Amino acid sequence: MSNDNIKTFSYLKGTAFTNNLKYQTQCKDYIELSNLLDIPKSTFSTWNAHGRTSHELIVRLHLSLGIPVKQLALPRDYPLKDLHPSLWESHEFMPQIQDQASFYQSQSETRQIYQHATVILQRFSLKHGALISIGESPYAAQRMHELQLKAASTIEVETTDAIYLVDQNMQDIVSGRYLMDIDGSILLHTAQRLPEQQMRIVFPDGAAVIDTHKVRILGRVVLMTQRS
Repeated sequence: MSNDNIKTFSYLKGTAFTNNLKYQTQCKDYIELSNLLDIPKSTFSTWNAHGRTSHELIVRLHLSLGIPVKQLALPRDYPLKDLHPSLWESHEFMPQIQDQASFYQSQSETRQIYQHATVILQRFSLKHGALISIGESPYAAQRMHELQLKAASTIEVETTDAIYLVDQNMQDIVSGRYLMDIDGSILLHTAQRLPEQQMRIVFPDGAAVIDTHKVRILGRVVLMTQRS
């Protein structure tokens, strides 16, 4: 066991806490949250006004819905170095880290484990409108955390010009470069949502406006490495 003192965490409080409750439970407002949790709406107003946190509610949501305590209690950018190594990610690379971390005592040593940890991404080649699996690729866990990505929903896509990280959870068109399926062909193009259920797609020889229901979005590019 480490001799480091167990410090108090800077928990979410007041409005930050109750807004996070709505986000984590997917409630659109305090009325829905009140009905879900069987708590008077006025209670949330009291917590907001006095900067309070309900630790009992954090435990209840964790036990009933499986929402991690870290997500319920702490800001999203909370320093990982202050948390146990098993909480650094979503357990996608934790078996390897957990086995190693038990041999280390200091925070500096556990931080070093985290900095060297990797996750495994599925790797694909995009050729002639087809997405071809070409195996797996290790990727730095720390960088994945900085990009707020999960290995289970992130893929690496290679073309002749670049290598892309694609977040498959982002399937709503806003603006950016997207992996998309158009009439059975898989393509990578810059796109932007337009009014009246339309989208503008930029092609090498120009741009076109297409109905959104004619395109299936497979993910959004969050990082691109250009080939030299």
